[in-house]
Amino acid sequence: MAAWRMDVSSSLTWRAPAAEALFSLGEGERAAALLAEGTDRKGPDALSAAERRVVRLVRRGLGNREIAEELFVTASTVEQHLTRAYRKLGVRGRAELAAVPETTAH
Repeated sequence: MAAWRMDVSSSLTWRAPAAEALFSLGEGERAAALLAEGTDRKGPDALSAAERRVVRLVRRGLGNREIAEELFVTASTVEQHLTRAYRKLGVRGRAELAAVPETTAH
């Protein structure tokens, strides 16, 4: 289970099927904990690796399309990572990112 936590966002996309499997094994408490885990994380250390990469590139002054090209993803993916990062960091946009300390997670 620890390996699953290495680099995931607080999305439920992988958590729901894993929790369902735990429930079917009679591990209801572990399943509930898995679903609750990460849903209220805030601050720089709450960012996924992908979100950290996007935030670093924003701080370097790159636009969404430039970031998408750099990371080989779509501009929509960049926007989604930024939206989640803004929420986790409690900021409203790019201008406020500079005031947020860098993450200590790697």
